[in-house]
Amino acid sequence: MNIVPAIDLLGGHVVHGVAGQRSNYSPIASVLASGSDPRVIAAALRKFGFRRAYIADLDAIAGGDFDPEILDVAFERGLRLWIDAGQRNAVTPAWADHPAIDRLVTGLETLESPEALDALVDRMGPERLLFSLDMNEGRALTASERWPESTEEIVERVRTAGVRHVLLLDLARVGLGRGTGTEALTGSIRMERPDLTVSVGGGIQTLEELIRFETLGVEAVLVASALHDGSLSRADLGRWLATDDPVDKTLALGGVEAITHRKPGPG
Repeated sequence: MNIVPAIDLLGGHVVHGVAGQRSNYSPIASVLASGSDPRVIAAALRKFGFRRAYIADLDAIAGGDFDPEILDVAFERGLRLWIDAGQRNAVTPAWADHPAIDRLVTGLETLESPEALDALVDRMGPERLLFSLDMNEGRALTASERWPESTEEIVERVRTAGVRHVLLLDLARVGLGRGTGTEALTGSIRMERPDLTVSVGGGIQTLEELIRFETLGVEAVLVASALHDGSLSRADLGRWLATDDPVDKTLALGGVEAITHRKPGPG
């Protein structure tokens, strides 16, 4: 299992997300670094031992323009990204082949239709896409009525589109430290659709939660608040930060240029 730090960007700052109420998000205060500059936070996460991060550009998700500078920031600091820039249609972003990107996140709250997802899978391939099943208190948060209503139906629809990687994210749980609320859905998907990898995020606060999700067989867990307030320490996460991958060991020693030689793969 991977632990992936989540970074919410708003107005050029890393912000503290709480319950999906984005108009109330404020610049983050972190025990890992001083200030909310994305460059500083990215460097602190890399120093902590992370090799990849999830970034949500909240300005782009709200309909603004995505600033690809964050891709260079991550690349220069040795981070690979899962990047959500508010994908709305089947047009492949001009920056989609940037070497910092592991996966392009296509979120249910912005993607206009299942057909747009079909086209993205065809154009980019299933390994480069991560479908975010965005929810609000367990209910699917859809961009249009062209999507099914239930989460189970949506999961099956994206599976038939060729998607292989799914993120379960209940925005109402973000930053509250009361768990993701998605354990039952995670278990159901893992049991009934074993060809899908499942990642989860939103509200993780304790080591015990991470262990439970590892038992369920998830690919990755997103964490944010628990890192920045010190609830999860390097000692807590050490078992997941360790690696036997010689390429990733090179990265751990500071070889940023080694990113371009990383062996392909979704993990």
